Parts: sequence; structure tokens; C-alpha cells
Amino acid sequence: LPFKEGRVFKINFYHPGFDIPKDIFYEVLKSEEITIAGNKIDCWVLNYKSVKPQGYQRYWITKKTKELIKEEDKFGEFYRYKFKQLINEN
Repeated sequence: LPFKEGRVFKINFYHPGFDIPKDIFYEVLKSEEITIAGNKIDCWVLNYKSVKPQGYQRYWITKKTKELIKEEDKFGEFYRYKFKQLINEN
């Protein structure tokens, strides 16, 4: 995807276990540098806003390799975080 702050993407997405694919809107919220395992990584933050249940999913995608390295989910009162395991090569 051609990431740029404020840009919105409409992606036809199929979630396993649901009936049919549907169009999902993802917005590039910002650029952010995060540190994982001592590595500073420049990322784009991509956001999906959920209505039912109310919440969001955010994805940190590296600018350099376009890898998903962090995910933060909030649905109702529940939070979930996922990180890609990185090895510090310093």
C-alpha cells in the first residue's frame, strides 16, 4: 500500500468463520518510531475502527520492509497486543 498520513484504504477482507468478505476501511493515523528488543523501528500506524463491538485495531507496519511488527486491539472493554519477536543484533 502507498502509505501516507491521513490516507484511507478500502480493502475487501474475508475473516475466517464469517459468511462473506466485506469492505473494510483502514486509515493511516501517523508515522511513529517504536522500540522492540532494543531496535528502533520507523513505522506507519494503520487503524481500523470497529462499530460492533465498539473499538479499534491498530497495526504498526515498518516503513523499510512493510512488515507488521505490532498490533493493538480494543473491543469493548478488552485489549489485546501482539508483537513480532525480534532479535537485537547489536
